[in-house]
Amino acid sequence: MKIIIVSALKKEIIILAKKNNFIKKKKIYIKSIYKKKILLSKLGIGKTSSGIQCSLLLKKYKPNLVINIGTAGSLTKNLKIGDYIIPNKLCYHDVDMTQFNNSIGQIEGFPKKFKVNLNFFLKTKKFFKKNNIKFKTGLSLSGDQFINNKKKVKKILKFFPKSISVDMESAAIAQTCYIFKTPFLIIRTISDFSNNNSNIIYKKNNNYVIKKYSNLIYKLINFL
Repeated sequence: MKIIIVSALKKEIIILAKKNNFIKKKKIYIKSIYKKKILLSKLGIGKTSSGIQCSLLLKKYKPNLVINIGTAGSLTKNLKIGDYIIPNKLCYHDVDMTQFNNSIGQIEGFPKKFKVNLNFFLKTKKFFKKNNIKFKTGLSLSGDQFINNKKKVKKILKFFPKSISVDMESAAIAQTCYIFKTPFLIIRTISDFSNNNSNIIYKKNNNYVIKKYSNLIYKLINFL
């Protein structure tokens, strides 16, 4: 089984690579763990960078699964800093093609929501429950902006009232995997609350949440 783990930031990938002595080959970190070939790669920030880099990885390596790790801003009061989210579906909060009979957040020719692979999703939920790790699942959103404004949150929740989190890459990764017909999972940790102080809170908690999920991801790979 071949798994590609991707993230927006270089430091999110490096900390994973150092934990298990991955071998660096150009911009990719590679190692076999639990009879699975694991590749680590940075995609870059935002929808365009993540979509392009993910496409190149899928075309070259043809993985059985893509796992996107990283951070996200909470859109619900039920999530705290460091909590895990495992979205079951994703879409964009900054896409509007409703003039052509599409749903808000939907791109013409694509589903209203991108759904994660059910088999891997259920295994991941089972792993979290077995290890008594708190998590929340539901709709996660992406857009090319860092949300740190209550007015923006209010606007997002107007159209997506049941959404749990927001980031800048995961929906683009989901769309890319949909095109390549590749199973994917999104596993992120909450770094901020998408409010007026989000940039400060994010900087304060970024290293903490990265280290937190880096301790978990390899155990999950064994379970998958």
